Amino acid sequence: MSGGASQLAGTALRVDEVTVEIAGRRIVSQVALTAKGDVVGLVGPNGSGKSTVLRTVYRMLRPAAGQVLADERDVWSLGAREAARVTAAVVQDGPSDLELTVAECVALGRVPHGRLLAAASADGQETVSRAMAAAGVTGLADRDVATLSGGERQRVHLARALAQEPRILVLDEPTNHLDIRHQLELLSLVRGLRITTLVTLHDLNLAAAYCDRVAVLSQGSVVGTGTPAEVLTPGLLLEVFGVRAATLANPLTGRLQLVYADSSQEEQ
Repeated sequence: MSGGASQLAGTALRVDEVTVEIAGRRIVSQVALTAKGDVVGLVGPNGSGKSTVLRTVYRMLRPAAGQVLADERDVWSLGAREAARVTAAVVQDGPSDLELTVAECVALGRVPHGRLLAAASADGQETVSRAMAAAGVTGLADRDVATLSGGERQRVHLARALAQEPRILVLDEPTNHLDIRHQLELLSLVRGLRITTLVTLHDLNLAAAYCDRVAVLSQGSVVGTGTPAEVLTPGLLLEVFGVRAATLANPLTGRLQLVYADSSQEEQ
């Protein structure tokens, strides 16, 4: 998206045997993941620990054991401003009651770089403008964030993350509230950034279409990692998601596509 982001495309993210406990209950156990300049999708049933893993990466939940490393530096050892220059996050249901215009909200992405608003410098303004254009929200610049639809807000929060010029991008269900066109456009945009990206997705076909690799979580543990074709097999989908599935090549893209039937349905 910007010169800064492309120069740092090779940043290595390593989730190293991370365990998270909340109120004495183990939520994820010894999760290990790596990403470097590619898009890695976390998939799994509800409650499998996907969002919890992401929260350790963007420093909302400190692991009980293990480390999260960015270029071999523990992200929890960084100061808040430096950490925000390393990792940007777009979370589910971000704040909607901000008394800010879209342009002001996106400009907050410059705070880790020492610039409160885009007007602080010409360079900051240009970065914010590029981020808004990339996320498709330029036409909303003067709208109040509180007046936007859920999908529009999601794209604004993505633009704010891009304005941070992060080395690692973390996205928690970024396609929530988006119609199919904007789902495809957003994930195509993210894939085109070629920076280290960790994303949770419910839709396995979106994960297959846009992720370089996927990690499948079940009951807080990783049960499979690899390319979508390697991991999203009929056997694993039956075991983890409880659905019968068949795999085929998408006739438009050649990428893996899945078709499903409830496991209780008998084959006709």
